[in-house]
Amino acid sequence: MLKKLNLTSLTFNLLNYCAKKKIKLNGSTSFFHLSCGMANSKFEYVRGFEDASDPILLKNCFVAIRVDGQRFHQFSKAHNFYKPNDKRALDLMVEAATSVMKSFYPSIKIAYGQSDEFSFIVSRSSDLYNRRANKLLSLIVSTFTSSYVFHWSKYLKDVVLKYPPAFDGRCVMYPSEKEIIDYLKWRQVDCHINNLYNTTFYCLTGEYHSCEVNENNETVFIPMQNPKPLSNFDAQVRLSGTVSSNKHDIMFLEHGVNYNNEREQFKKGSLLILERGDDSTSNVKKSSKKKSTKDPEDIKISCLNIDVVKSSFWEDNSYLLE
Repeated sequence: MLKKLNLTSLTFNLLNYCAKKKIKLNGSTSFFHLSCGMANSKFEYVRGFEDASDPILLKNCFVAIRVDGQRFHQFSKAHNFYKPNDKRALDLMVEAATSVMKSFYPSIKIAYGQSDEFSFIVSRSSDLYNRRANKLLSLIVSTFTSSYVFHWSKYLKDVVLKYPPAFDGRCVMYPSEKEIIDYLKWRQVDCHINNLYNTTFYCLTGEYHSCEVNENNETVFIPMQNPKPLSNFDAQVRLSGTVSSNKHDIMFLEHGVNYNNEREQFKKGSLLILERGDDSTSNVKKSSKKKSTKDPEDIKISCLNIDVVKSSFWEDNSYLLE
């Protein structure tokens, strides 16, 4: 019979041997990770396939990582989200996005979200995780998802989470400031178009709720008065071929809803920015290949509901793209 190994003694002897021979350990004190090749086996060649499947993002390019809810129409229906916009759910998305920005500080200085999506812009000077696409994408999506679940009860206090939400992600490189700014403008224009359509649609179906704040500073949702509901199909037919002015007229003249009074958060989405003057906004490379150890409470992030299509914002906040 083979004699049972004393792993503790064996580990100590191997570490002592490596110290004498000046053999570098590969990120661990475990003898299973010796970089001298002692742990190599005939099966280790498959590691090459891993390396070939983990692309490195180009240096000096902005990286947009967009996190998007999977089947969120079904998810929002199962959890009775108010239509057309449930501020509680949108604020939860902002909370999750803020967690991502703090976790990857200072490599992400700007993020934009609307509906069930959020885009995070990795600075072109960042070398976080050696710019490995799989690493960045998987960690940002998982951090966002776990934060969304963790903070659920903070925003939807009376709503039981029936099943775990899922988010997918995509990673796209943009070579210059022009392209990354145009990307964010594109997402905000998409927000405007979709929100205008959805608000009109839910007025027609009678599901529209206005979002207001009561005397206790609590968000409340007020249903339509005397709705004249159409079926989903009939509402779609009614909206077919309409332009913006037609939708405004349908809401105001037929249902008493003034779209101009809707919250800017609903119409423009949420822009998160690392505040100017932070000690790392001008030098992302301080983070090198690792995440910052700065206390998240000390990281100042602002949430804005403003127009990013106009060039004035980018002229006044050029530090965000440095």
